[in-house]
Amino acid sequence: MTVRFTEEEYAALKGKCEIAGMKMEPFVRALVEGCRIKPAPPDSYNKLRQQLSAIGNNLNQLTHIANATGRVSASQLDRAQSLLEDMWHCVRDSL
Repeated sequence: MTVRFTEEEYAALKGKCEIAGMKMEPFVRALVEGCRIKPAPPDSYNKLRQQLSAIGNNLNQLTHIANATGRVSASQLDRAQSLLEDMWHCVRDSL
């Protein structure tokens, strides 16, 4: 199937594909299927997601230790506080 666009239409379509972070063919297919296409997240999103995942893993380990031993040391609480502060800074800096 061939579709013809004016230069303006093509430029608009190309711009929307770039915003969505998609190539043109999958973008058009998604539109035809009725999908709502959202803009691609910024590059910093993946870094933030990785950092939050690592922080969550560390907090989970601390929680596991606390549940297994029935107590938490001051250093473990300090570490948890530090992780929560790191998480807050990651989120705040990404906004």
